[in-house]
Amino acid sequence: MNIKIYDQNNIDDLVWKITKDGNFSKNYLYNLVKYGINKYIDNVDSEMVLLSFDDNILPLVFGNPDQKIKNSYVCSPTSHYIDYGREECEIELKNNPFLKKFTLAVIDVFDYLFKKMNFENVLYINNWLLSTNLYEEFDLGKMKEIKDFLIDKFPRHTLVFKSINDIYNKDLYNKLNSIGFNHVLSRQVYINDQKNGIYKKKRSFQRDRTIKKKSLYYWENSDKITENDYKRIKELYKLLYIDKYSSLNPVFNEKFISETIKNNCFTYKVLKKDNIIYGVFGYFERFGVITAPLFGYDTSISEEDGLYRLVCLEIFEDAIKNNWIIHQSSGVSKFKMYRGAKSSIEYNMAYYKHVTFKQKIPWIILEKLTDYVVIPVMKKYKL
Repeated sequence: MNIKIYDQNNIDDLVWKITKDGNFSKNYLYNLVKYGINKYIDNVDSEMVLLSFDDNILPLVFGNPDQKIKNSYVCSPTSHYIDYGREECEIELKNNPFLKKFTLAVIDVFDYLFKKMNFENVLYINNWLLSTNLYEEFDLGKMKEIKDFLIDKFPRHTLVFKSINDIYNKDLYNKLNSIGFNHVLSRQVYINDQKNGIYKKKRSFQRDRTIKKKSLYYWENSDKITENDYKRIKELYKLLYIDKYSSLNPVFNEKFISETIKNNCFTYKVLKKDNIIYGVFGYFERFGVITAPLFGYDTSISEEDGLYRLVCLEIFEDAIKNNWIIHQSSGVSKFKMYRGAKSSIEYNMAYYKHVTFKQKIPWIILEKLTDYVVIPVMKKYKL
């Protein structure tokens, strides 16, 4: 098997597959490698290179060990497990001040220790710098050879496969586990396979359609989106994912939006009323599965208008028309399950046997917390 790394210096030598997925990969990944991630995502200061094997491409993203840099959680284990942990603690334990204070103190201790243990010396595999990273179809028998190649090439980095869940990626999970990767909880996600027809029996879905029929809002496709709309699209995404949810989410800028529209990386639609954009999404499809990394709406508008419902419904109806599975990412669990989604545990699969013992410690701690604390609690309380 021919394995090679492509970076900004030799990316023009890469021969891309002439397929739908090959075109998508080239249109999305080329600029991130060639011109740098930070040109497109404001809170990501990291490097991306591409791993080529046979006809397959996996984007690799390095963690940034500079402690002055505060990267998005999509490329930083510290942001993912420490900073996001603090935010969740503030939200979930706000009514229990003693437990919140204790938990925050524990997180502070982990933060202090992990920074001294090279926690950011990580190489993420299949990291598209999105909350949800879909996988192409490839020969799982090649995984050991890929692992050995990366260890030889980057001996000081913990290897981490992103976005492995126990429904959509079960075979890949089992293969990685068999060659020494350890699972560390990433988050709980929701997968909706509309082909099973469960959504048809859900009252919530029928109510969504009723809201749509009565609504004064209307949808326009990406061919109606102009450069003057990019700022509004960025604003709507920011209102929801950055301002309402977390500043640790990737901050996509107007250049990112422009490139993903012009290069047809994502399918964009905008929700309008009186020629003003009030909602937006951008999704992509790989091998029958879609996910929408860019999603937003005007959070200042009354909930009675049902903007969130309208945006979700439009994605759902596109999936029905095309017979696609929807990876609905994390959050808003009841809303998604009321419309037929199933919950799934998503893992980061980490390989650290080749690094120093000091560097292994954070990942061992996270694995033990996953197995003996977090997942048991999630199962007990049906989270």
